[in-house]
Amino acid sequence: MQSEITVQKLFTALSNREFVLHYQPLMDTDSGGLSGVESLLRWQHPASKSVVLASKLVPFLMQDDSLAVALDDWAVRAALTQGGEWQQQGFAFGSIAVNVLSWYRGDAFVAMITKALSTTALHPGQLTLDAHDTVLSAGPLGVLMRVMHELAQRGVTLAIDNFSWTPAHVEKVMQLPVQFVKVKAEQWAVLMASDRAAMVKKEIRMLQKGGIRVVAVGVESADKQTEQYKSGIRLFQGNFYKSPLTAKQLTCLLDLVQRTKQAYQL
Repeated sequence: MQSEITVQKLFTALSNREFVLHYQPLMDTDSGGLSGVESLLRWQHPASKSVVLASKLVPFLMQDDSLAVALDDWAVRAALTQGGEWQQQGFAFGSIAVNVLSWYRGDAFVAMITKALSTTALHPGQLTLDAHDTVLSAGPLGVLMRVMHELAQRGVTLAIDNFSWTPAHVEKVMQLPVQFVKVKAEQWAVLMASDRAAMVKKEIRMLQKGGIRVVAVGVESADKQTEQYKSGIRLFQGNFYKSPLTAKQLTCLLDLVQRTKQAYQL
């Protein structure tokens, strides 16, 4: 499948509306409920009838800036549209996270997000923009800081995804107006097997005191969830809780949650 993907085919797919978003719930163990959802880009490949994950597309997005920008814009607008539909239906879904690549565009990126927000009734804080950890070392921190501060002033929620948890990146993230850092299960396993394990647990507390919450992503078992909980993490996302869902499936889940709450209130 990788060999069949080209930049031009992805542009065509965007024109043909072949991209969709799936959603994975983010659970808060303190409240016991849904804190938000992460949108996950999928390409419904017309020839093979298979669904291509975003991880297969990223190398091609990195080849063509205009493609990355176009897909960022589409994904943000699609997520906001879906969130608006859930809000109209009265469903409490928290916030929607969208992974975006085009932070380097600076003012143009801020303008793109601002314009997208103007088309929705959602509060800006219900949109979470995820920046991959690599942005912390891709260039001068001042540029990223300015873009993030402008978005934060507009009320947008910000997160660092795939957080590498190096000492340098912990220091950098403390300087940014982000509310979340997300650490994958594979990275967590490496950290806990390293000589930095004890320090990482201290840094979790330090980040949380600074208003930055840690999200454990890719949680697959109760054992892993318990270990991370004991380390101070309270936000979890992964198949242990719920695998990614289509918009229709998540709508049904939100409806079930709402009906269950109403039944208990009777």
